[in-house]
Amino acid sequence: MGGSYGAGNYAMCGRGLDPRFIFAWPNSKVAVMGGQQAGMVLRIVAEGKQRANGIEPDPKVLDMLQQTTAQKLDSQSTALYGTARLWDDGIIDPATPAGWWPTHWTFATTQNSASYTRIHSGWRDYKAVKNGKLKV
Repeated sequence: MGGSYGAGNYAMCGRGLDPRFIFAWPNSKVAVMGGQQAGMVLRIVAEGKQRANGIEPDPKVLDMLQQTTAQKLDSQSTALYGTARLWDDGIIDPATPAGWWPTHWTFATTQNSASYTRIHSGWRDYKAVKNGKLKV
């Protein structure tokens, strides 16, 4: 299964949309970018900086930088890592998805969505809307 990376993940699947729940599958990965891509980007930036300063880049150091960055980002994009930091509401047990789904679906669909809608007013804090009126 592929990962969910970048701004698209945060825009479509993140807390910004004020979802009732966000759950993850055990094998899911979520990050700004994949570990290999991040390692390569950091390598290119470091190499360019060294060349700009008149230093000949050491390929072994660049390789190490690329590999350690990739390993760190890969280890921090797992479902367990994200759930432990409360980035989502938990990990779905794939052995019992049928028992899990109806309970949460019922809760999400029976609540009055207008009571929990959030709006943003310029640079001010988010304000809760209650019964269609701005709660001051």
